Amino acid sequence: MFYASDELYDSMNEDQDYWISKYYHGWEHLIRPCINRAVARGHTIQQIKAKFGTLRFYYAIDIPSKNDKVMRDLVSEAEVKSGYTCCKCGIESSDVPELKGVCRLCYDGWLDKLNKKLGVDNVRD
Repeated sequence: MFYASDELYDSMNEDQDYWISKYYHGWEHLIRPCINRAVARGHTIQQIKAKFGTLRFYYAIDIPSKNDKVMRDLVSEAEVKSGYTCCKCGIESSDVPELKGVCRLCYDGWLDKLNKKLGVDNVRD
């Protein structure tokens, strides 16, 4: 989970690639346009996270009269698309289960790593 502060926000502006890769790189194509628009319009990024298997992007409009419908629409579209986009590999599929946010292939890969780490034959959901 990412909570923005002035220090992190400045770092994020300096190296967006670092911050995007720190989160879910499969959602990069959803997150980057939101970050770019927020920075370009002078909005404050408050929080970027996954909740119930979908992207959440919270920002504040610093000047109340600066209503940004494009930003609202961009964030809304990204949040909806994240519901059927794997947060690990970025594939769009109806196979992305609710609450997990990953496709079956990435989930199985994660389970295989867990099996090896625990030294068991098969941990299944």
